[in-house]
Amino acid sequence: MKSLKTLLVIPARAGSKGLPGKHLLELNGKKLIEYAIQSAIGCSFYFQEKVISTDCEEMLNLALGLGMSAPFKRPKQLAEDETTSVEVLKHAVLNHENRFNHKLDFVMLLQATNPLVSSTDIDNVMEMLISIEDEVDGIISVTELKSHFFHSSYVLGEDTYLKKITEETNSLRRQDIKSRFFKSNGGIYVVRRDVLFKQNTIYTNKTYPYLMPIYKHVDIDDSDDFELAKKLIS
Repeated sequence: MKSLKTLLVIPARAGSKGLPGKHLLELNGKKLIEYAIQSAIGCSFYFQEKVISTDCEEMLNLALGLGMSAPFKRPKQLAEDETTSVEVLKHAVLNHENRFNHKLDFVMLLQATNPLVSSTDIDNVMEMLISIEDEVDGIISVTELKSHFFHSSYVLGEDTYLKKITEETNSLRRQDIKSRFFKSNGGIYVVRRDVLFKQNTIYTNKTYPYLMPIYKHVDIDDSDDFELAKKLIS
């Protein structure tokens, strides 16, 4: 099997506007952050390192207790509402490369906000990456939306009336829409190390999809998302 130097990062800052302290909330007997950590620890693919990036002492200790690496505490300036995932990943990559004196090939962002991502999903993504590594800049886990999603979707206009979300599909029958639509399910993002640093992005037009079932579309941002996750996991 081809070897790719890959770092797995679970970002989990203490602050959250939509659902305060969400990573430490109990979700069916476990803290939310535990699901991501256990999926990372349980996967069989060899990562150079699996780290948590957090500004929270409790999460650092929890991660260490579960067998996750926690070599740094994320600086306050990288734990603000405006901090991007790109900034967080760059910080983790440079920390790893400086400690181990080698350059990574890829970095995986594993979101703690989707507790339905399994160790098998992580392994599947990395096996896919190995098979197409020369052709892609990365992989994102997605779920497929029904083909008529945009045809039947609306936004609320300033006059409080519903408006079609896109004009170009207004006159199309749903059976005539040939495109397939996908949405990130808030789970796994893999990006080439040099793309991350040179293009300051996780996604490019050479990003490949890892398709997951619709029931694994959970991205916990508020209390409604949290309640949905409870039902899906139970």
